[in-house]
Amino acid sequence: MARQQRITLDGRYFFIDLVFYNRLTRSFVLIDLKIGDLTHQNIGANANVRELLSSRTHRQR
Repeated sequence: MARQQRITLDGRYFFIDLVFYNRLTRSFVLIDLKIGDLTHQNIGANANVRELLSSRTHRQR
């Protein structure tokens, strides 16, 4: 669907490398590609994006 998708959550910008939509589960799949080592900061940022998107998605239903 998209490449390097920019999303804004709570006034902060995040860039997601790949965004897919799973029709069976009716949910988005976000993939963030990394070239270097995975850090705790990366994991924390991904967890924040996941939680914010999850809460917004559930509110819109």
